[in-house]
Amino acid sequence: MSNFDNLKNEISNTSKTKTLEPFIKKGLEDLEELELPHRRIETWKYTNLNSAFEKPFSAQNIKAGSVSMKPDKDFFQICEINGKVQFIDEELKNVLSITEINQIHSTDDLSILKNDSFYTKDFLKTLSTSSLEVGYILKVKKNTTLEKPIKITQQYFGNLSFHNCNYIFIIEDSADINIIHEQTNADECMINSKYSFDLAQNAKVNHLFIQNNSKSTYTFSQFNTKAERDSHYHNTILNLGSKLSRNNIYVDLIGENALADANGLFILDETQHHDTNCYIKHSKAHTFSNQLYKGILADESRGVFAGIIRIDRDAQLVNSTQLNKNLLLSKKAQVFSRPQLEIYADDVKCAHGSTTGQLSMDELFYFQARGISAEKAKSMLARAFINDVLLKIEEPRLQEYAMDICQAYEVNLL
Repeated sequence: MSNFDNLKNEISNTSKTKTLEPFIKKGLEDLEELELPHRRIETWKYTNLNSAFEKPFSAQNIKAGSVSMKPDKDFFQICEINGKVQFIDEELKNVLSITEINQIHSTDDLSILKNDSFYTKDFLKTLSTSSLEVGYILKVKKNTTLEKPIKITQQYFGNLSFHNCNYIFIIEDSADINIIHEQTNADECMINSKYSFDLAQNAKVNHLFIQNNSKSTYTFSQFNTKAERDSHYHNTILNLGSKLSRNNIYVDLIGENALADANGLFILDETQHHDTNCYIKHSKAHTFSNQLYKGILADESRGVFAGIIRIDRDAQLVNSTQLNKNLLLSKKAQVFSRPQLEIYADDVKCAHGSTTGQLSMDELFYFQARGISAEKAKSMLARAFINDVLLKIEEPRLQEYAMDICQAYEVNLL
């Protein structure tokens, strides 16, 4: 029996909460038929997971960890260890409720999980649904405006352990919140996490996700968003760590005047591999989306970007843009880019594009002719390339946090 089959058996034999049974039952049925993604599956064409299951990752090989965090006056803090919240700021409890998924008495709050029409039987979604026991529902009360961002620190322990965690955010009418998710680990792990956002009318969310795991880790992340009328969802994803990482992003704009900004950056070196697959759906007229993804790749790293923007037949007067840019710092680095549009309406404004190249020798010479060293010039050009994404983060404290982390990686990369 393969390592992957062993993991599926472990997931199938875990305890099930009765309330979650309808979802988990469907997930387990799909799990029985699940095979490792291969090149014949279009959305996994450039990412091979065989290497990830050469080692026996186990859903039962999870050890307890201790909270490792420092007080931070700039954020409301939540600390999670191996899928369990260990600490939450008391002030947060006045404006939001946080409930373990396996403690709920009704599945009404799980309706967002049915929103993935594009990734219906995807490898990552099936793993998430069949392991739905671990996770949290965070409900933000209507008209809430937090004075500080929420910082959720996710730490994972246990060598050769498999972790699955679901976060569901229900943002009620006219609530406005800013969230940092930072994921870190030290052991050799496999992590599959899902972040679902259900935005009510006029709700606004700025979401910064930082994947900063060790380079022996396999990381899978899913972002699922449903945006009602006049709601705004701003998402920025920084992929820095992991041996192999994959993001599935799904956004459905179901109300007029809804807006989604889905931006991201991956910085890779050595033999790292990252794959972003994004699907933004305009289901209603007068909706807006913008997407900018950039990659910096050194050594023998590989990057993949596949983005689809779909505009339904009745979604007129839509404005949407999609752009992928990649900077190769070595001759052996590779990137595969596939921006796509599916337009079924006739009164829309859409644009997409992709560019891949190396640092300009003319630009480097310009700096050096003015007394700036080649290394310093490379650093400045890389910083300008990165900042295009980081400057799109609207909340100043989130933007500053992202810039500080990327600056450290830029030094190591160049």
